[in-house]
Amino acid sequence: METMPTPKIIYLSRKEIDTDKWNSCVKNANNSMIYGMSWYLDIMTENWGGIIWGNYLAVLPLPYKLKMGIKYMCRFPLLQQQGLFFPATAEESLILNMINTIPKTFKIIEFNFSSGLNFEKLKLKKNSNFILDLDKNYATLSQNFSSNTKRNIKKAIKNELHIVKLDDFKPLITLKRKQSATVISPQVYNKIEALISHAQAKGNAKIYYAKNKNNETVSACFFLFFRNTVYYLLGASVKSKESQGATFLLFNEFIKTHANTNLTLDFEGSNIAGIARFFSGWGATKKEYYTYRKENLGLLKHFKKKHE
Repeated sequence: METMPTPKIIYLSRKEIDTDKWNSCVKNANNSMIYGMSWYLDIMTENWGGIIWGNYLAVLPLPYKLKMGIKYMCRFPLLQQQGLFFPATAEESLILNMINTIPKTFKIIEFNFSSGLNFEKLKLKKNSNFILDLDKNYATLSQNFSSNTKRNIKKAIKNELHIVKLDDFKPLITLKRKQSATVISPQVYNKIEALISHAQAKGNAKIYYAKNKNNETVSACFFLFFRNTVYYLLGASVKSKESQGATFLLFNEFIKTHANTNLTLDFEGSNIAGIARFFSGWGATKKEYYTYRKENLGLLKHFKKKHE
């Protein structure tokens, strides 16, 4: 009896990738996530290619930047986890072989595996994410809110804040520009706007605003729907006594609206203790994911040290 050939593992550039087969693999994966879809990668990264097993039996996106002819992978905004995406349980040997297939032309390799993938041989860095299943009624879900969460919702109501849902994302971007604790480049804002526009065209975006009694925006959140998951991708808030509890009121409204559905709210998590407490305060479950990093610098190590 003739044995079936072992599927090959290869690297393909973006232009070589069969988009339909790639997206089908990501959508049908048992760990399917929005971050693996080709259109999402096209919008949010500068360049990307991928490692493919066989006829798109499994795929691993490789987003990267190009500087002075040098390819290096790094973290892109709103791109928390990169896979690998596969339709069934993946053997550790397969994943290791896919990683080993990453071309040496990538001088720095860094990406986040999707939740649940952790291999001791790779010495991965642990990160925290938080998810909340919305399959119960609001009364049941709210019983799991922390006392701090409940207190801040009451503060927002006392401050006469109210929630509106709008298609216009400009106030969110404006608020983010004013209130962001980190410097975000104009290019990144352009990508975020393109992402929201694309998601709105597909009917997969919702933007919630918290407004004060003068109808001024004091907090805003962008949620993106993909399959049975809702991703909290972007938020911004005014820091003032009068706007206390605004973000709590936003999430409370979102959870109340989508309770008793088959949706899962993905908070995107954080390794920052204060933000992690905010997410866990909704009764969310901690779900760890891991970062892989490797350098193929060779003589470039000296250049890196010189410029550190």
